[in-house]
Amino acid sequence: MSNQVRIRGQITQLAELRYTPAGVPIRELEFTHQSTVTEGDYPKQLHFTMRAKIVGEHTEVDLQIGQEYEFVGFLAPMSAKSSQIRLHIQAIFNLHGS
Repeated sequence: MSNQVRIRGQITQLAELRYTPAGVPIRELEFTHQSTVTEGDYPKQLHFTMRAKIVGEHTEVDLQIGQEYEFVGFLAPMSAKSSQIRLHIQAIFNLHGS
């Protein structure tokens, strides 16, 4: 079974960098996504906000609120007892080269 997501979005919230007790860097953020997809031969407008989490080396990327990025990662529950999901980011690409 596969769980890989590639999605573009504009960062709307960006938490401060924090560290786990073991010293692992973590950064949480929210982004909005807008696109048009085709579903059953009909166009569908999408606009939603998604929560995301970065762990490890990619926390060092200079992220800016309002900038658009492409995120690659996987979906996982917010916690062991939650049915809400968030994107765990494994790669980040700045779409505006800054």
